[in-house]
Amino acid sequence: MVKKYSVVKTDNIFLSIKTMENTNLSGLIELGLNEKEAQLYLAALKMGPTTVQLLSLESGIKRATVYSCIESLIAKGLLHTEIKGVRKLFVPESPDKLTLLLERKKQTLVDIIPQLTQQYLHLAPSTNTIKIYHGVEGVKSIYDHILDDLKPKDEYLILSDEQKWYKLDPIYFENFKRKRAKLALNVKLLLQDTPHARAVIKKQKRYNQTIKILPSHVDIDTNMLITPHKMLIIQLINPIFALVIENKSLVHMNQTLFNLLWNIL
Repeated sequence: MVKKYSVVKTDNIFLSIKTMENTNLSGLIELGLNEKEAQLYLAALKMGPTTVQLLSLESGIKRATVYSCIESLIAKGLLHTEIKGVRKLFVPESPDKLTLLLERKKQTLVDIIPQLTQQYLHLAPSTNTIKIYHGVEGVKSIYDHILDDLKPKDEYLILSDEQKWYKLDPIYFENFKRKRAKLALNVKLLLQDTPHARAVIKKQKRYNQTIKILPSHVDIDTNMLITPHKMLIIQLINPIFALVIENKSLVHMNQTLFNLLWNIL
């Protein structure tokens, strides 16, 4: 019984070590090393200062390939050389140096984003687009950035059953309204007549907004938002989805219609 248990226990340890090695290998590849570089670095960490021949044996990589991998790892700051007598040894750097790979990636990203953004902005379709987002998370992903290109005093026009809109995620949209209130926008809401709307109208100043209530017979299941640059239309009943429309003519027409209705009420 003891021998059987020992074999099982040993096998489990072996599997755990193998799993950990595979995880480390995958992690290094995610950080930007190729598979052979990752294998060689892990072998070097096991062995400490060692020769090309021993690194080749430990990693299972052909000796000719080991040389190119060593040069690459030295360039990445993950290996360095030491001379002991007539022997040239290769020594792994601390894994802490892996953070340098992330920093370099971040810097590369910072460097190329302005050029990529310019290319994106010059795409012809960008001035006339319709995008669709599905589900509550898709809707929230729009609101994460809807305020980014707005300036103080910009019109922010809403036609909605805010009770249904708010219930999609009360905590998220409460925080959103507070964030919006700090921007000094010209926020006007035409809301369906609900208990929620009647309660919110008492808090207009808190949210830096002006509200008018639609006639009681009006029943809507959507939320329409109009900003100077785009329109957002959300279906508030299942299936939840949203349309983001970027078209100057459509935006201008709906701004005009909204303000016409606003002035009538």
